[in-house]
Amino acid sequence: MVPRPDHRGRSPLLPRLLTAGRQVDKVQKLPEVRAVERGQVLRLCRCGQCASLPDAAAACTHLLELTVGRERHLLLCRCGRSAKLPFCDGSHAPAALGLKERWRSFSGR
Repeated sequence: MVPRPDHRGRSPLLPRLLTAGRQVDKVQKLPEVRAVERGQVLRLCRCGQCASLPDAAAACTHLLELTVGRERHLLLCRCGRSAKLPFCDGSHAPAALGLKERWRSFSGR
């Protein structure tokens, strides 16, 4: 029996093929791209433990108060794994596998 596509036309096998051989979080939290304006004051978490990442909770003792100097976009961590908190350094992404390893995990050989 062939699996039927979901309401978006995607095969239910696709997520398994894309993650074969890798440990992947069930809910991967991607970074937040935040547009900020000059003079805006942000209270950002640097401990990685706040439930409201990237924003600091009221009780957070490791917060960064940032006054924005110019209009820009910030890439802020939401997973808490970054070594450069509150900014994202790509730690949420699994290590990239080479073609040989991806083929092995796909084919099972």
